[in-house]
Amino acid sequence: LQLLPQNMSMTLAFNASKNDAGEIQTTTLGPTAAINRSFFEKKLRATLSLSYNQTQSNGELVNKVINARANGSYTLKDKHNFNLSVIVLNRGAAGINANPFTEYTTTFSYSYSF
Repeated sequence: LQLLPQNMSMTLAFNASKNDAGEIQTTTLGPTAAINRSFFEKKLRATLSLSYNQTQSNGELVNKVINARANGSYTLKDKHNFNLSVIVLNRGAAGINANPFTEYTTTFSYSYSF
């Protein structure tokens, strides 16, 4: 959904993956929601998204993953681009051999256009 006067878009999606490898059948399912907005005459762009996925192997729950992302990019004088991304991924305990964990990733980048 795009709201052009507000320089904003919203997305709802559903992820699905199925893998059959011999005797092992794996299915991953889950929703994603995102919102994107531009500010300051489209020089600053911000995105927030949230995903949740469950994975089953041979009908047994083996994994639950929540993924939250925040991204921002800024363009200075049409030549300089600054980008910042923050991701939080949480894998919950499910199944016998599950090892729950939370992972944090932050990335900053700069690019120059000739």
